Amino acid sequence: MKKKQKVLIGLLIVTVLSIGIASFFMHSNEDEELVSALMEQFDLTSEINTESEDETGIILEGSTFLDDFQTIYGQLVTVNVTEMKDDHAVLNITAPDLYSVLKITGDEQLILQNLQSQDVSRVTNEVAVNYEKTEEGYYIEESKELINAIYGNAINYFEELGSI
Repeated sequence: MKKKQKVLIGLLIVTVLSIGIASFFMHSNEDEELVSALMEQFDLTSEINTESEDETGIILEGSTFLDDFQTIYGQLVTVNVTEMKDDHAVLNITAPDLYSVLKITGDEQLILQNLQSQDVSRVTNEVAVNYEKTEEGYYIEESKELINAIYGNAINYFEELGSI
């Protein structure tokens, strides 16, 4: 084989590998952006304002439970993007099993203790989500399945109680 052909084949291999690596990192960054947007959208990355009204109209003055819960819980939730298309994605969400924790206790301090325990059980749910990508970032369409996955099947618990 001529030297010129070997050089061209070498350049072709390097080019194909470069495109593959760039494509991997591009998708990896999009995955990370989607996960970050999801965590932010569900207030699992920043502190909440306990002096304001929540959606139910209840004023949460002086409550530290929600701040503590959010801080602890947000660190325990992991989200992996298994498939990502133009406007939808499939997520594997691993979270503390709030269904089991709530079955044991409704006491705020015991909930926090259970979450902080090394033995807290976790559940993994696969969820398909729709999203919209804008200049500001991602907006993930919330669904019962997504909320249930993020909050460790807690919706199932409240449905059993007849609260939902």
